[in-house]
Amino acid sequence: MFKKSKRTRICYTVMSIVTALLLLAACTSTPASGPAATTAPAATTAPAATTAPATTAPAGGGAQEPVTLNFWHAYGGRNGELIDAFVERFNNAHENIEVVATHQGSHHDVVTALQMAVAANTQPDLSSKERAFVEFFAMSDALLDLEPYIQAAGMNGFWNQSLMAHSYFNGITAAVPFARSTPIMHVNVSMLDEMGLAIPSTWDDLWNVANALVIKDGDDIVRSGLSFPYDTWYFLALMRQAGGSLINSAGTAFDDTDQLAQAFQFIRDLEDADALMYPPPGYGGDYVNQLFAEERVGMIWQSTGSIGGLSNLVDFEYTTAFLPMNVMRSNPTGGANIVILAGTDHPDESWTFIEWIMKDPEGLVVFIAESGFLPASAHFVDSPLIQNLWATTPMFRIAYEQLQFAEDTNITVFWPEVMAEMFRTIEAIMYDHDDIATEVARFQRETNFILGQ
Repeated sequence: MFKKSKRTRICYTVMSIVTALLLLAACTSTPASGPAATTAPAATTAPAATTAPATTAPAGGGAQEPVTLNFWHAYGGRNGELIDAFVERFNNAHENIEVVATHQGSHHDVVTALQMAVAANTQPDLSSKERAFVEFFAMSDALLDLEPYIQAAGMNGFWNQSLMAHSYFNGITAAVPFARSTPIMHVNVSMLDEMGLAIPSTWDDLWNVANALVIKDGDDIVRSGLSFPYDTWYFLALMRQAGGSLINSAGTAFDDTDQLAQAFQFIRDLEDADALMYPPPGYGGDYVNQLFAEERVGMIWQSTGSIGGLSNLVDFEYTTAFLPMNVMRSNPTGGANIVILAGTDHPDESWTFIEWIMKDPEGLVVFIAESGFLPASAHFVDSPLIQNLWATTPMFRIAYEQLQFAEDTNITVFWPEVMAEMFRTIEAIMYDHDDIATEVARFQRETNFILGQ
């Protein structure tokens, strides 16, 4: 059972600010010591050197030494095993290329490792990259332009455009979708049916259903209606559903203070009514998943990448549903893209790997079908693997259908610093219960100062 208590601000803000500033300082350092010193090879500006035959057929005789490509990624556990498996299948099909996949830790661990490696000119050939950090690296010419390869391979329009917003920077295509996700609502259907409640579709519906699910024993909260992890993701979604954007279309300012304040007010009102169980400091997605599995909440907002794990974890009828709408329906995207580092000595072979995992039935589509990440291309959707998955586990199909409402409003090279300020705002409002208008005004001042650099 839960007791509501005053919660203090956690140290994540300090860590995220320090990390963001260190990363940004490294990214904007002088050419002698930063990523700007790793200028892109000729293949980034000469499409003629990236014709399809050069990227799909090994050169020379069978005695040629294989080219080794280093591929860094952020996936451990079962997902890491799935990556190792398709890398092995690629290697078996390409005698003159050997890809070595290395798990570097979390998405943020990959960002940190890549920043240090690019500065030291020891970067890998390829890497997964949390989608919101693509612009951060592209700003310093650390990423290869993939557009010539895409055109030569006939893959223009191959990926779902809802997942491509963080792929472009200053006229280049710096990344393509790899293991992508969005937040979605996970629902205990058995619990709602028992109380004669419908799955909420709007904020008003959510308010009513979440409050109806609350069970208390004195001051103890036995069951609450909703939970979601401590993250910027969900407040980006809420603000957009209220009609706002984190950063304006010119990328120069945060103007929509009313919509952000409305998002925070709605969530804090839910918490004050005991209809929201916001995780305590230091507790993340696993804690929220456990609340759901133990039926201590009836609904959670979590990644689409959680569907497979939750399906195996829960003992009740479970489904997914679109995030509830306010004045509009919207959800941000998440997960990782894949990039080729500009410092690679093997750009053509690196593209051969990307093209193969995207097109081959033994490539990324197997990883997607078994991991639960979103199919980022109609090519994947049409595959028997995905169609069979949707037939047996329709929650995955619902997650894909929600992509029609996917949009990102946090596209800026300064996202690491803005993100740190947003975490600070979340902590002040949700943990310290500081005044919403004051904190949103502070966030606007700090964000606009950052964007004005």
